[in-house]
Amino acid sequence: MTQEQTGQKTRPIVAQLAELARKDIQPEEFFRDFFRLIYVALGAQSGHVWLHDANTRQLTPKVKYDPEGSPLEGMPEEHLTRIVYSTIEQQQPVLYYPEESAEKFKDICLMSVPVEIDEKVQAVIMLARRNSDKPGYVRDDVHTLQ
Repeated sequence: MTQEQTGQKTRPIVAQLAELARKDIQPEEFFRDFFRLIYVALGAQSGHVWLHDANTRQLTPKVKYDPEGSPLEGMPEEHLTRIVYSTIEQQQPVLYYPEESAEKFKDICLMSVPVEIDEKVQAVIMLARRNSDKPGYVRDDVHTLQ
């Protein structure tokens, strides 16, 4: 997909996200609508948000959105946490394909993107889908989510 095609695909979604951000709604409602838009744009099947306290390095799962069931169901929490911490430490998006995981997870791809405020990672958004449904995530998908 060319950069222009990607722009054409994402402009309406970005406009809808900007409108959503201006609404005075609770975070759970915001992320439910956020994930609905992102699901359409990126073909995600699962979305998670973790809040990160930069002072204590503590992660707090905030939102989990799996309208059709999660492809991550049964994946050990410490495995997901490791990916989230890796995203925080790198301060950049991570595309992850858990090939070394159990057979059940070998066809899953994950995209984990940090949310920075004042140059500190305050949250991490993770999307997941099965590779059998669509090809794995690519850098253009990362730009769309950012």
